[in-house]
Amino acid sequence: MAKNFKASPVTKTTGADLLNVRPSPQFFYMHNPNGWEMVETEEGGREWLPRLKRFVLTPGVNGVKQDRRGGVDYLGAKSRFEQRGWTFIMPEDVPGGYVIEFEGRWGKVYVDKWSHPRALGVGASAKILWDRDTEGFNDFRRSLMERLGQPDPSVIDFRETLQTKRVKRRERELHIPSVAAHIEKETATLEAIQASKPKRKRKSRKAKAPKVVIP
Repeated sequence: MAKNFKASPVTKTTGADLLNVRPSPQFFYMHNPNGWEMVETEEGGREWLPRLKRFVLTPGVNGVKQDRRGGVDYLGAKSRFEQRGWTFIMPEDVPGGYVIEFEGRWGKVYVDKWSHPRALGVGASAKILWDRDTEGFNDFRRSLMERLGQPDPSVIDFRETLQTKRVKRRERELHIPSVAAHIEKETATLEAIQASKPKRKRKSRKAKAPKVVIP
């Protein structure tokens, strides 16, 4: 019996539909226990959020290899990072994922879903500006807190030291309005870091036994 093969029309992508940017590889987000930052909220407060780093699926980078079929073998490299304390946030573990792709002029472009391209100009030579949904990305990072926990006290101490240096670095320029506003913001971040430090319990002093006088 002859087989019937179904054909589908091919739609050619035009130059105007291609992003005028260089290709970028697929990636996963990962987190190191030392990677935290104090972030300002929409309400004006501040909170700790994890810093996420991209683990790119490019052979030769971070120990990623190319398999015999020309694909990417990242499992060995991922395991080595995990042994060093890194936590991987895989796209399939997040509802709806977080990696999206665009067709670029020179290949596929992979970004997270909080990055949105915007053309500056018209035609194939239009430059691309990436708009960032910062609050949406922060919501994503906030959703990871239950899994990642809170920063270790030693990490908070380290961030406090760095932030203190950042505040003092330009104290001599307080007479400049823009610098004064910048230092005010950095000082608020420093105070938030200091307020987040866990209170250390004071060691209770043992009451000395009264001296017994023998007549």
